[in-house]
Order: sequence, then C-alpha cells, then structure tokens
Amino acid sequence: FGYCKSARLLERRDGDRSVRMAAARLREAARGAFARSMPPGTERGLVLAMVLGDRSEVDEATAEAFRASGTYHVLALSGAQVALVAGLLVGGLRWLRLAPWGQAAVTALFVGLYALLVGGDVPVVRAALMASAVLAGRALEVDTDVPNLLGLAGLALLAHRPAAAADVGFQLSFGATLAILVLASPLARGVPRLPLRADLAVAASVAAQGALAPVLALWFHRLAPAAVLLNVAAVPLSAAVLLAGLGVLAVAPLGDEAAHLAGGVAWVAARALRLSGDLGPLEPWLDLRVAAPSFLAVALHAGGLAHLYRGRRARGLVLLLACHLALVAGRFPARADGRLHLTAIDVGQGDSLLLRSPSGRAVLIDAGGSRDGRFDPGERRVAPELWRLGLRRLDALVVTHAHPDHVGGARFLLRSFRVSQLWEGPSPLRDPVWRRAFAPLEPSGVARVTVARGM
Repeated sequence: FGYCKSARLLERRDGDRSVRMAAARLREAARGAFARSMPPGTERGLVLAMVLGDRSEVDEATAEAFRASGTYHVLALSGAQVALVAGLLVGGLRWLRLAPWGQAAVTALFVGLYALLVGGDVPVVRAALMASAVLAGRALEVDTDVPNLLGLAGLALLAHRPAAAADVGFQLSFGATLAILVLASPLARGVPRLPLRADLAVAASVAAQGALAPVLALWFHRLAPAAVLLNVAAVPLSAAVLLAGLGVLAVAPLGDEAAHLAGGVAWVAARALRLSGDLGPLEPWLDLRVAAPSFLAVALHAGGLAHLYRGRRARGLVLLLACHLALVAGRFPARADGRLHLTAIDVGQGDSLLLRSPSGRAVLIDAGGSRDGRFDPGERRVAPELWRLGLRRLDALVVTHAHPDHVGGARFLLRSFRVSQLWEGPSPLRDPVWRRAFAPLEPSGVARVTVARGM
C-alpha cells in the first residue's frame, strides 16, 4: 500500500498493466524460491539485491559497511549485471548456432524483460539499451563505438524523462561508465601486466573513483579511498553472487535438494562479498566525511581529467590527488564579523538551530530526528550545512528534550564533529528515548552538562 497527499500526483497507465503485473508475479515467485533455498540473513539479502534489485533484506549495518568501503554500488543492479546476463544469453544462443540477427532479437527481448523485472532503474535501462545496440550493430556488421552508444542511451533516457539529468543514479551510472571507457586505457598504458588482468581492473577503479569524487562529495558528503582496491574484489564477487542466484532460480523447479545446494553456493559467494567490504578498525580513517566541492576542487578535478584524457598520467593523477585533498580540507570557516547569526536548518519535523556568536563560537540547538529511524537529518541535513559554513567543531551541542524529532540526529554529529560540550535537558537518564539516542554512542572527551531553568 502507498499513500499520496493528492490524487493529482497520480497517473493511471493501463496500457502496460498486464506486463507489469506479470513481472510482479515473477518477482514474487523468485523471492519464494530464495526463501525456500537460503536461510534468512544478510547473505540472502545480498543475493536478492544482486538478482532482483530488492534491498529490503539488506540491514542498515551491512549497507553502511558497503557505503564506508565505497562498494555500495554493487548492491544496486547496474550495467555489470545486465552485461553478464546478456553474455550468458549470447553464449547459449551461439552454442545453438542461432544467426546474429536472432541472437540480437532474443537477447534484446530477454534483457528488456529482465530490466522490467528488477524495476527499471536508470543503470539497468542504460545497460539494456547499450547491449541491444551493440548486438544490432554486430548483426549489421557495423563497427561499434561504445562512447557513442553511451551517448545514445543517455539521449534516449533523457528524451523519455528529462528530469533524470538531475538524478544521482543517472549521474553516477553514466559518469562511471564514461570514465572507464575514456580514462581506463590511458591509466593502464605502460603498467606491467598482472595476473587475471588485475592491472585493467585497478585502472578502471581509479578512473571511476577519480571521476566521481566531486559527485559523491556533493550528494553523499563522503569519500572512500579504499574503494580503489576494494572494488577489484567486490565487482567479480558481485558477479559470482549474481550467477549463483540465477542458478538457484534455474534449479528451483527441480526440487528442494538441488535448490538447497545452489542456495549454499550463493550463500558462500554472498558471504565473501560481505567480507570484502569490511574495513574493520580502519573504518574511521578510510571513511572520509567532506563538504560539498568548492570551486577550487572542481577546477582541479577538471584539469586532472583533461590531462588523463590526453595521456599525461602523472599530471592528471597529481591534480586528482590535489582535488581530493581540497575536498577533505573543506571550506574555510567564515570569519567572525561581530554579529550574531541564527540559522534555521530544514530538518522537516523537528528543530535544528545554529547559533554563531559575534566572536565566532558555534552552538547547535537540537539536531532534528526521524520517528521511524529511516532518515537521519543529522547526516543528511544538519552536517552538510555545517560543512558548507566551514565548521568542523561545535562549542556546544544543546539537546533540549528527549523527543525523537529533536535528539535523533545528535549521534551522527557527535561522531563526525569535534563537540566541546553536550548540554542535555533535565532528567535525561530516566528517559528511554534519550538512552536509545546516546547509550550506543557515549561521546568520549565531551563534557556532558544537564541544564535546568536558571542556569
């Protein structure tokens, strides 16, 4: 069930209803097959995410581990999964000695159905369009220019839905693919060849991470330098999870014994994928929180990409490193101007007020919060505003009372900023909401003061 504030925001589309209903029934049958063949837990959630694009069973701790390691993209169906499905289909059709036109038609049909089955997100549709165009070009014996195909897929998506240009999924999908196509070869040129062509994998990872750094900083305010190496393992492991998951669906009609055997293989692959994104005690050092990119960072980034494209690898990498350092350093805090500044931060339900004194001291009063815990305004709204102002420390964090819409965002701020004092409302220890907010994260080195009227 879904709820919408106005019927004017809904559009009924009956033309493709039967196709979508069939896809929904097929998704439900696939979920049932995984439920029967695999035990519940993180591993089954990863398989569902890889095969069906269903992340409902991926718990928040696992998702956050993948975000911190910079490998969260493997949880979202993307071009790699679609390319793998298309490759399996083409290989089987060639074994059946089907003509090139037949291969193109059958593969395009099944890849399109798979894109519909998993929800039709931008990366999947992009990959489906590109795969279909490549196969059609081979059938016509036409040379394929992959960057042009990427542009064709982008134009088709934008013609259908122009607002996709402002969507983070669109930007990350097309940006990463273009960077790999254009920059991976110059980065790998002259590098000693490694077993299993690991040199190409590292070059592709460097290209994607380097090109997307400002986008990640703008949308998510974080950088993950470990992703350059961790993706070398995460990408093939995600392919193994996808293959094992498809194997579960293929053998499920044969009986429970075969399904459980395939499910065991899928569980092992998913477990390996989960371990590949575990940073352990190094997480605080490798999960960098940053402000939105400044003009200097964007300029250094553009110059680095231009040098890499022209084959000047050393200069390009130096400029990209300088861009990352500018992102980590953030903006300089505004100088005290002798005036009192009060900023009301939009956290939705709840309050968050930033008070900056005439001498430059910064005090944050409340940090917003979410009743269901799915949205952390401390991370998504308050921290970006503090970073935008160049603030890395707070002289005091004032939490007035223990309602979730005031205390919910405080934990992230205590973890991500240097807080000198934590001012708490009266009787916090007897309040269960307060204990849930602070007990899992005792702020070390922060002076805690319980305030009352008259202080």
